[in-house]
Amino acid sequence: MNKVRYNFYADTGGTFTDCIAIDNSGKFHRKKVLSSGAIRGIIREWINGQTVRIDESWDISPEILVGYNFRFLKDHGISAIIRKYNKVKNELHLDKDIPEKKRGKNTGFELSSGDEAPVLGAKLITNTGINENPPIDIVKLGSTKGTNALLERKGSKVLFVVTRGFEDLLRIGYQQRPDIFSRNVIKREPLYYEVIGIDERTDSSGKILKEPDMKKLKNDLNSLKNCERIDSVAVALMHSYKNPSNEEETGKFLSESGYSYISLSSDLSKMIKYISRSETTVVNAYLDKIIDTYISGMVRDFSDASFFVMNSAGGLAKASEFKPKESLLSGPAGGVVGAVSIGIASGFEKLITFDMGGTSTDVSRYGNKYDYRFEHEVGGAKIVSPALSIETVAAGGGSICHYDGFKLCVGPESAGAFPGPACYGAGGPLTITDINLLRGRLDPEQFGIPVFPVDADKKLEELLREIEQRSGEQREKGSILDGFLRIANEIMAGAIKRVSVLKGYDPSDYAMVAFGGAGGMHAASIAELLNISTIIFPEDAGLLSAYGMSTAPVERIREMQLMIPLENSESELSGKLRKLSSEASNILEKDGIPVEEITIRSQMVFLRLTGQDSSIEVEYGEGFDLRKDFNKKYNRLYGYESERDDIEIESIRVIASSRSEKINSVHFETEKYRPQPERNGIKNIPGDFKDIPVYFREVLRPGAVISGFALVLDKFSSWVIEEGWELEIDHTGSAIMTSPSLFFPLIPFDNIRQFVQG
Repeated sequence: MNKVRYNFYADTGGTFTDCIAIDNSGKFHRKKVLSSGAIRGIIREWINGQTVRIDESWDISPEILVGYNFRFLKDHGISAIIRKYNKVKNELHLDKDIPEKKRGKNTGFELSSGDEAPVLGAKLITNTGINENPPIDIVKLGSTKGTNALLERKGSKVLFVVTRGFEDLLRIGYQQRPDIFSRNVIKREPLYYEVIGIDERTDSSGKILKEPDMKKLKNDLNSLKNCERIDSVAVALMHSYKNPSNEEETGKFLSESGYSYISLSSDLSKMIKYISRSETTVVNAYLDKIIDTYISGMVRDFSDASFFVMNSAGGLAKASEFKPKESLLSGPAGGVVGAVSIGIASGFEKLITFDMGGTSTDVSRYGNKYDYRFEHEVGGAKIVSPALSIETVAAGGGSICHYDGFKLCVGPESAGAFPGPACYGAGGPLTITDINLLRGRLDPEQFGIPVFPVDADKKLEELLREIEQRSGEQREKGSILDGFLRIANEIMAGAIKRVSVLKGYDPSDYAMVAFGGAGGMHAASIAELLNISTIIFPEDAGLLSAYGMSTAPVERIREMQLMIPLENSESELSGKLRKLSSEASNILEKDGIPVEEITIRSQMVFLRLTGQDSSIEVEYGEGFDLRKDFNKKYNRLYGYESERDDIEIESIRVIASSRSEKINSVHFETEKYRPQPERNGIKNIPGDFKDIPVYFREVLRPGAVISGFALVLDKFSSWVIEEGWELEIDHTGSAIMTSPSLFFPLIPFDNIRQFVQG
């Protein structure tokens, strides 16, 4: 008898971790777990001090919970170990007596195994016990581990080694004021802990003028006041992108001196800009130990599996080759990849991806190809690293809703996985999740964890009293709830404008792919603000970032600085691109990708007018006209055509990729029908919601048509069909929602082709 094995895909967000596994029979398995690595339930009755009757929605084998730690949500001082779980009676048996005065009823509890959230998700799906490794063959992971460490300033103690005379390089930076209207300029502190200037020099052509003085470096290291606290070293020397030998010699010396985590700028970026290259190196060093510890632990827990990590550019890399600087948009990139595959399968080529999770919202634009940025900012740090062009705003389900004495505010602070929103029952603040719950747009019974509407209502009452005390005005609950929703929607609509309007693209030309646990509740309202008339809800909307991991290819991006005139450059340019293509392909081959499955997915040339700082990306290939395409993009970005013809090639980049299965975008007609709602209104919610029809996604088949206002619920997300919108389940299982009042709904491109050809 063959043992069941799985391929496992996960995305760890700030609040939830999305997990999808596919077993060796092709069956899909899905879980959504808290990123804190815990599962939750509700205590209903104490049989005795060691036995408690519970409510739960885990859908797991009871044996695997033996050994898990039990604790109350609101009192972490009391804990016990699970000895047995009787699933028939819903009884947990603990290893010790809980004092009678601590035995609360109708309150929350959580169980934890000490595993990271993706490991927990894999064990729950595969019914694996606490001290066993899950039967996984392939792991593909996206994570916000590095992003959170950078934003919260919880990285390593970094020593910054720089060319002597440039010790203040990152303090001075570009001399840009963070707020040009502020009279009190507060400079951000650099990420490094200590800095050393090393006596060495390389000129702009790459010629070594002075080799590093290792004797002085050794003395400087010994003289550091807190050298024992240094965890990681960042080395960034002048012009090392041209000739890395001085950096490599310095790195070798530091390794021999006992430092384990060493980041060299020449390994991380081949570009000329010294400040951004240095800052990238410091960020990489700042996160190096954290990411290495995290991934190494995962590799141990998935010891039998091939392990890949999603990078910020939407491609996968082997865990051993993954660099921390590539992790900062890892999870959001997986969502974009998944959304694009879903959108194309439903027949749409131009897409706005809208991913609203528990902590933040991530949006991106896809117009027949991915939109990249090669220098981006996260947590105030500028990083030179390929990334999908994703705009992130602090407006998620866990964004805290508060009153600042003058106005209502949403975020940027988040309740996170713990304590979470007020309705999670752990004493958390009022959040957007609570607002949607109290407005009847969420169903407590469809949540994967226990939800307490009464706790959310109490927090709202507290806010109303605070507003009355501070402003002297009484406000109605409904107006406050709607106000918070409008504020959140405007924040998220602004993010979409930054990836579309500010780059010269009209969002009304695009279909929106809405996903994440909260995306479906806000999509229609945001679309109305932007005149977007078509919204796509994927079947796995609540787990789409994990789904994206399953569809993403293994990729490598190689880059080269050129700085040559475009005129008469064809021969040199094509030769350099062939060289980069060969290098990128060779790396994939070493990663185990068969040669026949490797393809050069994109060749990009970055052009600019001579003397300018910013460049414009232009695709290179047969039939492309670089000058014409540059002028066209220049005109769209700046609103006028440049009269200059002195264009230079700043740099080139090549993307080598493992081949993915071609997405089938053929549109099939389905027989339309109007389903009956499962019920009217949401239970356990304060207020009257009797007239809202509620549908369950799992019973809707292709062809189902629903007109708003209505709710569609599944286990991992909720969709709100607003008035004036109509939803139809298409042949792929995705829901296409349109609003005829917002111009004309977009037509899948295969329908257009059939019309033209027919």
